[in-house]
Amino acid sequence: MYKPLIRLKNKPLIKIVIENLEELFNEIIVVVKNEEQRSLLEHVLRNKDVVFTLDTSMFRDGPLVAMYTGAMKAR
Repeated sequence: MYKPLIRLKNKPLIKIVIENLEELFNEIIVVVKNEEQRSLLEHVLRNKDVVFTLDTSMFRDGPLVAMYTGAMKAR
């Protein structure tokens, strides 16, 4: 199972995280590895104001690479 979609108290984890971040930030960037992940998350977050970006870095995957990709996309 795709970790962001794991449910806690009947709500996907990604939605819980986004709802908490909305109170703190003007822009939320979600980094995905492929279009399948993007499609799944767009459906779950359809009413949320988030920016999706595809991780196309040449580095190995992982949380630091995703943070780097998100930082490069940030305004």
